[in-house]
Amino acid sequence: MFTSFLLHVRKLTREGACDAKRNFMFVKVHKAGGTTATCIFQRFGYEHNLTFVLPVIKTDIGWPNLLRQEDFIPSADGTYNVLVDHTVYNRQLLDHLMPPDTVYISILRQPLAQLRSTFNWYHLVDHMNGLNGSKDPVASFLKRPNKFHIPYVKADIRTRVPYTLEKNLMAYDLGFPLGLSDSQSSIDEYIETLTREIDLVLILEHMDESLVLLRRMMCWTLKDILYNVAPKNLNKYERSPMSAALLNQHRQWSNVDYQLYDHFNATLWQKIQREG
Repeated sequence: MFTSFLLHVRKLTREGACDAKRNFMFVKVHKAGGTTATCIFQRFGYEHNLTFVLPVIKTDIGWPNLLRQEDFIPSADGTYNVLVDHTVYNRQLLDHLMPPDTVYISILRQPLAQLRSTFNWYHLVDHMNGLNGSKDPVASFLKRPNKFHIPYVKADIRTRVPYTLEKNLMAYDLGFPLGLSDSQSSIDEYIETLTREIDLVLILEHMDESLVLLRRMMCWTLKDILYNVAPKNLNKYERSPMSAALLNQHRQWSNVDYQLYDHFNATLWQKIQREG
């Protein structure tokens, strides 16, 4: 199915030539395949001599705070083409930084898989009393999330806006305020806004199809979207089957992340269907 879709895309691209888009911002969501996508965007930027928004410190541009001018290195002429490092999405701030024709892209991952990866990468078990001896710490966490939840995390450099690594982290990266997760009307409005503002949301579980859509939207070549299929970080955590009850518990716990994922996963396949 994917091969026939790819051939169809090649045919359409030949029939309708367009200019490659060179101004883009990738909202890099934590532990959702963002590093793989970032490598694609960085390679394109380097090969085309584009100007990146680069962080002053490490790989975060203000995150988990909103973007500030002192968080990134000034460019020679004050203009930029590409932003791909971690930053909290805020369109009003980004519109002042990026060109008017900037294409906005992000990525999402199935929320339970994203949580497992977060647990592994940040060694969250070491910060949660009672989980060290668990064979499957994520399952143990989901049985009593309020007991183990670390609601506020602070950086060593300076006090930061409260955020959490275990609950609705993808939504937080995409600009959703933590305190509104119990307001369905706020969630609905937020998803509607993102649907208008984000041109394409890649889905990690359907990365190849996502990148074909990206290629068409950006008028790039097949070479531009090639990537290493080997995982960037080997998963060393347990992946025992999760019970239906715990899956439902996680859906309620990270409700905004699940609604985001369900919406944009459906949107991805709607776009694929429109391609024929």
